Formats: sequence, C-alpha cells, structure tokens
Amino acid sequence: MPQQKRKQKGKKDIFYYYLEKAYNVCPSYDMKIILGDINAKAGRE
Repeated sequence: MPQQKRKQKGKKDIFYYYLEKAYNVCPSYDMKIILGDINAKAGRE
C-alpha cells in the first residue's frame, strides 16, 4: 500500500475514533444526530 494511502487511512481511523468517543460520552437518553459530508474528498483525484 502506498505511503500516502497509509497516512490517509490513519487519519480516517483517528477521526472515527474521536467521533465514536464523543458519541459515547453523551447520555443514552439523548438523541444523537451526526451531520456532515463524512465521505467528502478534498483536493484533486
């Protein structure tokens, strides 16, 4: 796997780790809504 792909995967894993951590801090009786274009890609392809 190319180095850049590994870096991107690492950043994605970190993002989802912190997202899940923030999600789990909220009480279970609260309604949780996550908005955003999480699948968006920036830059050229």
